[in-house]
Amino acid sequence: MITLFKHTFISNESMTDGAILQSELLQATEYWWHLARQHWYQPLRHSNCPSVQFDLRGRCAGQLRLRRTLPGLKPELIRYNLVLAANNETDFIEQTVPHEVAHAVAVILHGRAGTGHGAGWREVMHFFGKPLTRCHDYDVSAVAARRTRKFPYRCHCAVEHHLGSIRHRRMQTGERIYQCRKCKAILSLAL
Repeated sequence: MITLFKHTFISNESMTDGAILQSELLQATEYWWHLARQHWYQPLRHSNCPSVQFDLRGRCAGQLRLRRTLPGLKPELIRYNLVLAANNETDFIEQTVPHEVAHAVAVILHGRAGTGHGAGWREVMHFFGKPLTRCHDYDVSAVAARRTRKFPYRCHCAVEHHLGSIRHRRMQTGERIYQCRKCKAILSLAL
């Protein structure tokens, strides 16, 4: 089993706790990427570690953003939730960081088949010596849940339907049409 060492920093007045944590997360991300690159040198030799941002909000601890390229998908960005990282620092560095790096490596090794928590991701996590957990169990009471606005829609059977902002926008632009499951009538905005 591979254990990631805790990075020690010399006390520096100019570095805040948040900056130190970001530095630790960056170093951990690079560590796991380097480890994977040593093991899967041939497929990873032309790939760089994805960029890292600390802008993820809500209940999600980490996220891999992919970019569509001509031959397929390419890992572009790993996003971390700093609030959850600060409240669960050790576990976040030991579990969430390798989890997200494993997603990036699996996509390079297996293409679209490497997305999600399938066999490709499990292969990388097994190599890392980490548990195959899909979701974290961090206390999320400190983070605000994202609230989406609901829009009222009606149908012929007078049932009031509530569509979220994404579905509402799709209806308004004509990108999608939604129907009542009961009477099959097309929904209309109830104003």
